[in-house]
Amino acid sequence: HIPVWEKVLGSMKGKPDLSFLEIGSYEGRSACWLLQHILTHESARLTCVDVFEVGEELLEISDTIHLNIDPTFDISAAFDRNIQAIQAGNKVMKLKGKSRELLRTLPLRSFDCAYVDGSHTSSSALSDGILAFDLLKTNGLLIFDDYQWNCFPETPLKNPKAGIDAFLTFFQEEIEMIHQG
Repeated sequence: HIPVWEKVLGSMKGKPDLSFLEIGSYEGRSACWLLQHILTHESARLTCVDVFEVGEELLEISDTIHLNIDPTFDISAAFDRNIQAIQAGNKVMKLKGKSRELLRTLPLRSFDCAYVDGSHTSSSALSDGILAFDLLKTNGLLIFDDYQWNCFPETPLKNPKAGIDAFLTFFQEEIEMIHQG
């Protein structure tokens, strides 16, 4: 994603008072990249929402997408270590829980960008997109990940693409597509 993110987000680099939302942080690698390359001003902030645990869905899709997931892996601790390694703990708010619940507690129109990379099902991609859309400031950016993931080959409508396509269809009058790939 780096070349696309540099192009799309590059003009935001170093700007004060930026507020980003990441739905689905896992170990925090994308969070670290954002903090090191875009959210570089001391007043920039990143809110990370994740269950921060190995759940049934992750184990279910791990074989399909060829990930070797250890069910005892402590995702939360790995995230904390990665954020600490880049000394950005003061810029990150870590919210542990389900996005459908936590996103409803965040203030409307308060984020410049929202990155949806949470649960890899169509229903979650759609609901995360809808909830995140209302959290964006005017002209905010909404980024969906895993559009082409085929986590559920036997039930294609369960894959993220179906939820993302539904969002794009229903909100087509309110959005401008900047990049698709």
